Amino acid sequence: MKEWFKKIGKSFTKKNEPNKKTSAETENQEIVSKKTSAETENQEIASKKTSAETEQTKVNWFNKLGENFRKTSSTIKDAIFIKKLDQNNLEEIEEAFLMSDLGVNNTDSLINELKNKKLSTSNIQEHVSEFLEKQFSNIEHELILKPDNDLRVVLIFGVNGSGKTTTIAKLAKIAKDQNLKVLLAAADTFRAAAKEQIEKWANLVQIEILSGSIGEDPSSVVFKAHKKAIDERFDLLIIDTAGRLHNKTELMEELKKMTRIIKKNDEEAPHNKILVLDSTIGQNTYNQIDSFHQNIGLTGVIMTKLDGSAKGGSLIGIVRKYNLPIHALGVGEKINDLIPFVPKEFIKALLGINDGENK
Repeated sequence: MKEWFKKIGKSFTKKNEPNKKTSAETENQEIVSKKTSAETENQEIASKKTSAETEQTKVNWFNKLGENFRKTSSTIKDAIFIKKLDQNNLEEIEEAFLMSDLGVNNTDSLINELKNKKLSTSNIQEHVSEFLEKQFSNIEHELILKPDNDLRVVLIFGVNGSGKTTTIAKLAKIAKDQNLKVLLAAADTFRAAAKEQIEKWANLVQIEILSGSIGEDPSSVVFKAHKKAIDERFDLLIIDTAGRLHNKTELMEELKKMTRIIKKNDEEAPHNKILVLDSTIGQNTYNQIDSFHQNIGLTGVIMTKLDGSAKGGSLIGIVRKYNLPIHALGVGEKINDLIPFVPKEFIKALLGINDGENK
């Protein structure tokens, strides 16, 4: 009898072992499933967070547009959200865009296009938006700060009061956030205040800076900074130049000298030659662009003070006239108040359309 029980015991043991194994496998599968579910949930949370951050950035940008910009935008919005398109309405649209500093030629092109097309009142604003977007097509506006090879060299120009130094600090912060090793070169050796200002920003952003002494040859500062950036394997060198009056020939010659000095270390540098422009002066920026572009050869522009400008339409004129990219917009004094220029979002703001809002 004992032997029989032993045999039964062995039989039961053999039958129960797979069940234990199956139970363990099921438990492991449940753990994996819960883990996968948790990972999926985390991904969804991260996705929602990113989406919310993007949305918040967009909302913050619209909120930072000052009274002047909003007034112009509101006038345009009133003109294009209309019940019927007639001569009176066309004149209102024309006046609204001229006030925004779109320019006579660009405004005429828009009005003629509206006249020549049979538009229903429901798609006038849509057509205006498409027309304006078209003016920015075929140009890549994104500013790449990451080097193609070992080092990217960016020369920044701008007249005094344009917001140049603040813009440089904002660019440095963006680059640092991209985990790039950044060096600033303070080559404005004419004014002690300029040197102090950029050093203060460099300290705030915690970026290394090489400064020249007052009265030192700016090209000498540029040469030393470029050599340091190469030797110490920096990713990005941003060079601040003096707040130059664009009609001063000797200062333009100095910029040309800087460019030649940079090319001695790298024939392809500087990789970007960017002019910082105050958007509040509208089409008066054309004189500055003409002078810098003819003498130095610009690769792009950054528009500042859009938060207080009534002349947002001038950005369209700049792109059409010079075929230059607008890399970014300054919308405030804080370190994060520099946003990438996205034509579609800019046009929404100019037309008073906030995230699809309709009148």
